[in-house]
Amino acid sequence: LDCFLLFCSYIQKWFEIHIQEQHALILESQLRTVISDPDANADDLRRRLLLLGFQETDRLIFIKLDAPLKPYNINEHLSRSLNIAFPHMLAATIELSVCLLCNVSRCSLEETKQQLIPWLKNSKYYGTVGTCFSLWDSIYDFYRYVKVTSLYVKKEAGMLYDGKDYVLPYLFSEMKHTAAPTLLHPALSLLTEYDKQHHTDFYETLYAYLKNDRSIADTARAMNLHRNTLLYR
Repeated sequence: LDCFLLFCSYIQKWFEIHIQEQHALILESQLRTVISDPDANADDLRRRLLLLGFQETDRLIFIKLDAPLKPYNINEHLSRSLNIAFPHMLAATIELSVCLLCNVSRCSLEETKQQLIPWLKNSKYYGTVGTCFSLWDSIYDFYRYVKVTSLYVKKEAGMLYDGKDYVLPYLFSEMKHTAAPTLLHPALSLLTEYDKQHHTDFYETLYAYLKNDRSIADTARAMNLHRNTLLYR
């Protein structure tokens, strides 16, 4: 009887672990889809997170983990280990990175960082921390922010970099995708029109002046002009 009860206990544990693994795989798959596709529907992911105990008012944050050197790939192992060790995180592998969706309402960001740093040092990974958002914000956009800013960090193993320190490169990268290539200040449009009518080179001169860090000598040399001619312009 004791052996039979022990056997039943093991079977029950196996089913519980199997169900947990299935839920984890579904969550990872849904998270991977949402952060990869801007048109993906995130409602199923939100519903599953709410069933897991997440609240609509919780503050979430993405942390992206990368390895500066990849002699071997342990992303899957690290992702599963983090999911087991930290119930307030949801880890998923995407491309060559590990994406962490952290609930900083359950565990503060500072505590989360302190918990992660030993893992980063042992695994030779570094991390980039995004900005906080809610469950109803665009999950894709907030992951894209941390993904782009991670390109500009120093990439030192064991370190966690704050994405806020790399906002300017991120904004420039966004402008390349969103700003029209013909975007021009109205004053510059007037200047180009004036050049056409009067056969002057004020627009080109201004461009060369700014390109040479507003140096009169360097600008005159670049445009093959006398210094006084440049000053007159």
